[in-house]
Amino acid sequence: MKTIGLKIILVIFLLQFAFAYSQNNKLVKLLNKELKKELKRIEKNPDAEKFEVVQFYQLQDSIVVMEEYQEDPQTIRRILQADLKILSVEIKKKNESTGKFYTEKQEVNLGAIEKVQKDINILFTTQKNAVLVTTINENGEKESYKIDQFFLQLNQEKNNEDFADMLIKYFRKSGYFVEKGVWAD
Repeated sequence: MKTIGLKIILVIFLLQFAFAYSQNNKLVKLLNKELKKELKRIEKNPDAEKFEVVQFYQLQDSIVVMEEYQEDPQTIRRILQADLKILSVEIKKKNESTGKFYTEKQEVNLGAIEKVQKDINILFTTQKNAVLVTTINENGEKESYKIDQFFLQLNQEKNNEDFADMLIKYFRKSGYFVEKGVWAD
């Protein structure tokens, strides 16, 4: 009888995992579809800031393992593990003041995203310093820093609040609670 109960629990866990994976996949597909549309809109707008996509949106699994420090080596130690879903995108832009090109990669754990909002640019606001931004200039010099905003590189489309609603829907189906913030065109 116990093995039947364990099998049911295992099946439920696997189904939840498969469903969440499917929703994460839909989220990434939606972001990439909109980014491709944005590139077409930028082509048609001579005043738009130009950029090239080096790596479209992708989601990677990352496991963080931490071991609790104990002064007494005889004490039982706890190992903590967290499975993270890291969303990233990489673009190449021209610095308007120097005329030189650079690449910029943004990375964020889906669980750290708190809001989707728009104020000219569509962005995710996150927990403090949750977004890792890495820039590499033409000389290969690398700089990394952390911020609270993940820019989606989307700003040409107007009256697109339905895009925010779809993002929120996919986040919630994946098990993440993300709110819609201010949406201003």
